Amino acid sequence: VPFFGLRIGIRATLAIIIAAAVFLFLKPIKTLYINEKGFWEANYGDGIIMVYIPGGEFTMGSNDFDDEKPIHTVYLDGYWMGKYEITIKQYMKFVNATKTHYPEWLEQGNKYNINTGADDYYKEFLSNENNPIVGISWNDANAYCDWLSTEKNLIFKLPTESQWEKAARGTDSRTYPWGNSPPSGEKVNFADIKLLEKEKIFSWVDKNIDDGYAYTAPVGSYHNGASPYGLLDMAGNVWEWCYDWYDIYSAEPQKNPTGPESGSNRVVRGGGWLGGAGYLRCANRSYHRPSNRVNSLGFRLCQDNR
Repeated sequence: VPFFGLRIGIRATLAIIIAAAVFLFLKPIKTLYINEKGFWEANYGDGIIMVYIPGGEFTMGSNDFDDEKPIHTVYLDGYWMGKYEITIKQYMKFVNATKTHYPEWLEQGNKYNINTGADDYYKEFLSNENNPIVGISWNDANAYCDWLSTEKNLIFKLPTESQWEKAARGTDSRTYPWGNSPPSGEKVNFADIKLLEKEKIFSWVDKNIDDGYAYTAPVGSYHNGASPYGLLDMAGNVWEWCYDWYDIYSAEPQKNPTGPESGSNRVVRGGGWLGGAGYLRCANRSYHRPSNRVNSLGFRLCQDNR
């Protein structure tokens, strides 16, 4: 069945139309449209744009590293994923409204406070309010989701690890969000020659790549690195908090998994400005304690479509 230039099944077409109708008429959407990849985007204002990820199975994991094994099948219901990482401007609207959950670089008495602290750890990351927010914990990111849910009369949350990976790689098991070709300066912000110019001690940088930024870049700067659904910065720029506690995978097929019930560390995904190309793979996993705050870690939003 032709649908906005695509040929998809009747059942899939009906599912998309129903999902769009629900969000168009029952939710406070400013605009709803089809993006350049052929998927629905919902614009809620204030730079909050969500992309619809259709339900179905995908292959998760890889054989590259032990914590990415085993490769397994996951079924996910349809959901909506933030097109961009949350920006400094968006996060500070929450901070200014609630006077809580200050990023580390504004926390009173913190040595990294950009106004009173002795350490300029965050100085290079705050030059553009459209850069991704950094210096916030999993707890801070989760609190932002709760606040925005109230503000928009919706339910926002952090993505599960499986939701994150499907949004990054689609259903064809590609290596990177853009496909299987190696990272380049037109596709992704990672440890490149620009970083080496600033940080001479970082010996692992790729001296043959120039992505234009030593540290974080404004969100959405690398359109050539878009995921199959049109999401940007799913590789590089900053690592992203996920909902799940970190643990090994189950080999059994999964349906809408949310990870272990408890743990010590939360999953982070995507790689960032500080890491090499290996961290940019869609299957790559890492973790942080939920209270950790660093200058290479942010987040994006998710919404369940149910």
